[in-house]
Amino acid sequence: IGMNRKKIGYILIGIIIVLLIFLLKTKQVEGFENIELKLQSSAGSGFFSNFNKLITYLVDNPTTTKITFDMRSHGPSTAFSYIKENEELFSKIFEDYDEGLEITKTITGENYQSLRITGNEAYNFYNNNRNKLQPFHDAYNKYIRVKKHIQNKIDNKINELKNGGGADQIIGIFVRSNALANEQPSKVMPTREDYVNAIEQIPKSDNVRYFFCIDNEDELNYYSELYKPNYYTNIRRTKNTNDGEPHTKKMGTLEDLENSFIEVAIMAECDILVHCVSNMVTASLYMNMNQQSICVSK
Repeated sequence: IGMNRKKIGYILIGIIIVLLIFLLKTKQVEGFENIELKLQSSAGSGFFSNFNKLITYLVDNPTTTKITFDMRSHGPSTAFSYIKENEELFSKIFEDYDEGLEITKTITGENYQSLRITGNEAYNFYNNNRNKLQPFHDAYNKYIRVKKHIQNKIDNKINELKNGGGADQIIGIFVRSNALANEQPSKVMPTREDYVNAIEQIPKSDNVRYFFCIDNEDELNYYSELYKPNYYTNIRRTKNTNDGEPHTKKMGTLEDLENSFIEVAIMAECDILVHCVSNMVTASLYMNMNQQSICVSK
């Protein structure tokens, strides 16, 4: 009788172990869902506006186990205009994410309204509030995998930025044209004086280097004369601060699309970022939680 009881006990333990393995594998426990996110691009929104919305979805739905990219170009004269109209863009930059689990719920994002880190709302996450971006950092690290050939380009440019290890402090200067004024809380872009005053107050090392993420040639020329040594990429730029983004006038290429992400991935390596309100800045700040935010927007 004693042996039979032991056998029954072993069988029960085995059943419990198998059941636990099944529950862990499928995550089919009460109150738990395996979400597939099929997020679509928003009309009128640019690359990083759409990217920040993706990360926000992932923060708000932490049981996402699969992402299906459906971020399609909206065609000429729009902010999300690359390659050709209706082309899926995010799969050109990022690897698929799929834990291989049975999906219990699908989200398409059609009725989603949280824009808390998008546009001028992002101001609430800058300066001394930048620690609020920690959940977005965690989601970014968990779900986003950059394609290898793009990561190689990023790594090479970061090495150039850091001068092969010769620079021990990188100060980023992020300037956008007046066409982006609506993203600022005051609807007015910061002035050159605002930027210079902020930059001059930063304690600098002997081996400081400046990274310029600047979208027009007039401002690039101005800051490149003031702050040396400096580094910047060959992204497409407009002539002056009154022009909109180049891809809103002529369809951007695959290289332009890649450069959009590469530029921010490089910017995320800066120790200090002096900036206005921007979706690109927000992404940089949650990519690198050690980056100091100095927002000069009013």
